[in-house]
Formats: sequence, C-alpha cells, structure tokens
Amino acid sequence: MLNSLRKVAARLLGTPGGREPRRLALDDIPQLGTVYPEVDTVAMTLRFSSPDGEHGTRPHTRTFDARSRASLSFRCKNPSCRQGGFELLGLIDRAMSASRTKVVGTGVCAGVESPPGASQRRCLHELHYRIEIRYRQH
Repeated sequence: MLNSLRKVAARLLGTPGGREPRRLALDDIPQLGTVYPEVDTVAMTLRFSSPDGEHGTRPHTRTFDARSRASLSFRCKNPSCRQGGFELLGLIDRAMSASRTKVVGTGVCAGVESPPGASQRRCLHELHYRIEIRYRQH
C-alpha cells in the first residue's frame, strides 16, 4: 500500500517536462488509515517561502483522519518551478517508526527553475512544516 501511495504522490507532483500534475480520481488516493492503520489523525501546519524569505504563504493547517484521502505531497508554489514539490511521506514513515508525535522542519523543493531567457537552476523554495501525529488508542 505504501508503494501505491508513493506512485500517487509522484503523479500529483507533476509529469516530466511540465508543471501541471495529472488529474487523479479521488479513488486513486488511498485512505490514510489504510496506509497507516495505527494513526488516528495527522495535522500539518505548512508554510511555503522563497529562499530569500521575501515571498511566502501564510501558515495553513490541514488535518487528515483515518478516512481522509491524503497524498502527503505538495506542489511547489514557485511559478517558474518545473517538476518540483515536497514529499512528506518519508517524514511520516520515519516519525512513525520512531513512535514520534511531532516533526518540525524545513524541506527544499526538488525541482528546477526555468525562467524565460535563463538557464535552468535548482529551485530553492522551501516548505516549513510542523506535523503532529495522533495514534489510535488500543
């Protein structure tokens, strides 16, 4: 199931040669409880920013329960970015294997910028995240 979630994440982040992700049917994304049966909820506070900190989004929170269909992948907010995005699946995996309830950090986009008239360079936009995991009571 975890591999199928990774495939969905790759499709959501974008297709080679372009920024736009493929449109997916909601049924293509597995429920969080199917992938992580021991999890009750995952709450994420996310904020995107440019490398200089000048441009960014306000923090926003997303909460997923066991029935939620959550890809845990987010596209880069940089309009010049190609094939970029942020994959939080690995963070969740590592946090759960260590029975952690909180993960705080910053990720750097995996894409490349290709502004008109310039050569490609790595996208350095960031995703600042705070993830809180609540486990099911047995």
